[in-house]
Amino acid sequence: MLRSNSWADRAVNRALGPCKFSFALIADTHVDREHLPSSSPFAVNQYANGRTRFCIDDIKRLQHEMGPLAPKFVLHLGDLTHPIPSMPAYAEAVADFQDLVQELDLPLYLLPGNHDVGDKPVDWAPAGVVCEKFLSMWERHFGPQYQSFSLHGVKFVLINAQIINSGLALEKEQQAWLEQTLSDTAEKRIMLFLHYPPYLCAPDEPENYDNLAEPGRSWLLKLTRKHRVEAMFTGHVHHFWYNRYGSMDCYLLPSTSFTRQDYSEMFRASPDEQMHDGRNDTAKVGYFLILIYENGHVCHFRNTRGQVLERNQIVKTPQHMNSIIPLHPREVTHGPVGFDMRHPWNELIEIAPSGALDEFRRKTVRNDYPLFALWQMGVGRLRIPVEDLFNDLTVDRMRALKESGHEFVVISQGIPSAEICSILITNQDLIKRWDVTLPIGKINQAAATLQTLKTEVNFPLFLSKLRMKSDVVRDGEPYFHQISHGFSPADEEQVVNNLDDFDFRTLFDGLVFRLARTDHVTSSIVRMAAACRRLKVAGSVTLFMADQNPAIRRIDDKDNANRIAQGIFTTAAHDNLDLFVDTFMDLDRGHSVRNGVIDRFCNPRQAMFVVQNLCAILTSVADSSGKLSGTITEEKGAIRIALPHDKLSCCLLLPDSWSGNIDAFELGSLKNFDGVSEAVELVSGKVSQVAISTSSSGSRFELKSPLAGPILIFCQQSDAPAAL
Repeated sequence: MLRSNSWADRAVNRALGPCKFSFALIADTHVDREHLPSSSPFAVNQYANGRTRFCIDDIKRLQHEMGPLAPKFVLHLGDLTHPIPSMPAYAEAVADFQDLVQELDLPLYLLPGNHDVGDKPVDWAPAGVVCEKFLSMWERHFGPQYQSFSLHGVKFVLINAQIINSGLALEKEQQAWLEQTLSDTAEKRIMLFLHYPPYLCAPDEPENYDNLAEPGRSWLLKLTRKHRVEAMFTGHVHHFWYNRYGSMDCYLLPSTSFTRQDYSEMFRASPDEQMHDGRNDTAKVGYFLILIYENGHVCHFRNTRGQVLERNQIVKTPQHMNSIIPLHPREVTHGPVGFDMRHPWNELIEIAPSGALDEFRRKTVRNDYPLFALWQMGVGRLRIPVEDLFNDLTVDRMRALKESGHEFVVISQGIPSAEICSILITNQDLIKRWDVTLPIGKINQAAATLQTLKTEVNFPLFLSKLRMKSDVVRDGEPYFHQISHGFSPADEEQVVNNLDDFDFRTLFDGLVFRLARTDHVTSSIVRMAAACRRLKVAGSVTLFMADQNPAIRRIDDKDNANRIAQGIFTTAAHDNLDLFVDTFMDLDRGHSVRNGVIDRFCNPRQAMFVVQNLCAILTSVADSSGKLSGTITEEKGAIRIALPHDKLSCCLLLPDSWSGNIDAFELGSLKNFDGVSEAVELVSGKVSQVAISTSSSGSRFELKSPLAGPILIFCQQSDAPAAL
């Protein structure tokens, strides 16, 4: 059985140590009495109860799927109900919430949100402000305002954020309790939970409806730094953000019910009808599964996709559906792929006041959904322009993300200036590699500068060829008014000729190759790997999703998924190559329009799931260097990697058309592979059985259930051990 579809047997970064336990974390369910008028006249609100019910059912499913690592408890970050305590519908909503959660057979810990006990103390609050009456109603229905408990050496601390800065007697009581609890705790690890986040983007940002005001904000943050809180989890904003305050990870959670439409301003796209003006972006609806490792924690997003479970309805999905379990970058030691970050990935955006929750000022936030997509794929390697290093906020962000498993490759063009050399030296601890792009004719001019720089930094230097008009003419390509860069295997002789001019290998540690949209993926990568072996250098392959003709649009998601699957799989067979995919996010205007793995809402396209599942699978079967290191062959639309002992083969099937399901195919090169093995549909992650029979013409694969799209099959010779 594949280890990547077993929670207990997954291969993860050994530095994390063993996984001790997990818990489920949900936020902002906004349960309401169904089919009755609401204070929020939005159609999507009617789904809140059904989506909460589906979320609870999914947690119950995890209890079966995860075995000994199943969640030990569920914690809710507030806004249990939608009606505030002063509304007549509040009592009915409370009853509905209690009815929904009684299906859980796990301990349930609750903390209050602003819909539960009133808004934080602000003059412009659209609903009632927190008060003694509302607090008493919470205690009567749900229990304590604040509490703590411990499990396996971790202290979990829950507080009421709404009373901070309120002047109520309970504020001082909670403040004294929290300071004493953190001081007296015997546990070395502390996790803090509250509804309002202290801040959205920066610790010193102005107060708005969605953060804590001073002086309470600074008091709380100083306390977390003093006691080295490991992680803080908050809700309220119905969107994902990640910050790092000192050594503390700060997570702002999505909602299980709906997205906040004011934050749709983060995306340069117009919501479609199904998105309900941004309030129903279902790719961003769900909850967190938190894995507690011996040496850290990891957050997995469980996207419920807005699915609704009605009362007494049974989910059609099998309770024990066999599927690939994604990895977080913290869980990956050697990822098989990275991405070029063409779009701003640390951009500050001003949210226009719409007349609802904030009216008199714009809120400044950062769009963290590109990061969210990377985390869901398990991809930690990013290639960024060197100019990003001149932005102090971006450098701070890089430092924070490095702690979450991210690596940064920096790319530049031309002979580096003194300023670029200085910034590279200053930030070398953040740089995994530097890719410098030069015309071949200018290498001699740049050699002295590069050689001096290499003596002062500890990261490798790769050369990418800036292709001039003469190169295009030589290769017989049509000329277009656009930049082209990266070596091709045909440039090997040109590189060899330059070896005579100076010691090429002491200056450059590797070459960057371009894999154009019209190039055949597998054969090109094989040739690149062979050229690198002859030249005795490492290689990096850039898989371009754009067409060489800038007027041609490349928006075929199925072709993208096939191409990326082929690139990742083929590169994994070569220990001297890595792979970067260009493009990450759609470029839907301008030159060379093409789709990436996420759209302009940062929501997944099919290729994102292919990357997600391949990262998890290859991590589980790769060697210590993250490679399969086998012999690769291609026939009949399938790519096969035979591992060194030749008892195990990995076969990637790439159908030209996904219009029909695939239920059988043959490979003439496979012999003696009788039996039953596993097939993974790389878009859905579904794992199914495949029967293999051998005849004189080769091996025939017969799938137990038809699959569509790219398929990865692991097959083992009949005389080899049965387990993978």
